[in-house]
Amino acid sequence: MNRRLGARRWLMIAALAAALVPQPARADDEPSLLGAIAAQAIEAWEALIELVKGEPPAGGGDDDDDHRAAADDAEPVPIVAGIPAVRIDPEAQRLAGIETARLARLSVTPEIAAIGEAVDIQPLLDLRARYRELYFQAQAVEIRADAAGREFQRLQALYADGGGIAMKTVQEAETESRAVLAERNRLWVGLDEVRSRALRQWGPVLAGWAFNGQPAALARLAGLEDTLVVATLPVGVSLVDGVDSARLAADGRREHARPVTYLSAAPNPGGEVSGEAHFFRAEGQSLPVGLRVALWIPASAQPIAGIGLPAGAVVRALGRAWAYVRVDDAHFVRREVALDHAGADGVYVVDTLAEDDEVVVSGAVAVYAEEFRSQIRNEDD
Repeated sequence: MNRRLGARRWLMIAALAAALVPQPARADDEPSLLGAIAAQAIEAWEALIELVKGEPPAGGGDDDDDHRAAADDAEPVPIVAGIPAVRIDPEAQRLAGIETARLARLSVTPEIAAIGEAVDIQPLLDLRARYRELYFQAQAVEIRADAAGREFQRLQALYADGGGIAMKTVQEAETESRAVLAERNRLWVGLDEVRSRALRQWGPVLAGWAFNGQPAALARLAGLEDTLVVATLPVGVSLVDGVDSARLAADGRREHARPVTYLSAAPNPGGEVSGEAHFFRAEGQSLPVGLRVALWIPASAQPIAGIGLPAGAVVRALGRAWAYVRVDDAHFVRREVALDHAGADGVYVVDTLAEDDEVVVSGAVAVYAEEFRSQIRNEDD
């Protein structure tokens, strides 16, 4: 039996048990005594039958009867999709600051929250200067190599025609030509190494600015008119194709975010312990080198349509995310929501709620607390 038995019921059962226990036979038993025992057994048996039927025995109820009667009179709790609703009186809602709003369908671009850092581009400028130095040296050696080659060919032709040129002179000219060619090749290999290092460390866009043109864009970075930022994505998250911009907030506040332009992938200094890294250019923003910033990068090249759920409606508990939907003036029901698609302004795009659902957008934690408080209270009852 799920209900606790009152003291009187226990006494009746005890009386029945005592009456049904065989009595020791004695020679002096009186008929009146046997009749009294039989009457007591019959009365206890009738009381037990009434107890099983759920009806109070004659003579009035006890505390448990009153509790059951009050529970029978209580308003039944609505069940929505198999989940009991939470009851909160309108006045209690007002005092707890519980507010609701109806959901609407919208189209947003989900975003990935990332951490960025302002980058010092001086190492790139140093590579560019080294490249230019090697390039001019290679040009000079190229001229020497061309002259040495022509001289070797002239002397070789004179020697072949018997022009009185010693073989030693021809050999020395050949050695000089080969030495200059080797120097030229060494410089060109050095140029390729500098370009390859820049490409590995700075990506194709910035390396192209340094070696293939667009000096104005590089000059703006060098003059701190623009800022180069490297953004690190969460582990396991990849940048989708087609993303050409993001939003950056130097103070970490989304409402202060400004647009930045995507440049290219960046080397990952953390290896496997951190996520992908990408370069962005903050045009018109002069940020100190090493400053940590917040970025919101599109998680999809195309907007996603769905139901917009404000961030204030989300309760994170039990390892999941929830929102409370109003059933009527005094009842709310908890619904699980997936926060896979986060849009701008703290709005999530979900598919487990319906358009025009009225959800708690302020005070959702209070509703959650009341739900589990009422569950504990019911278990105690």
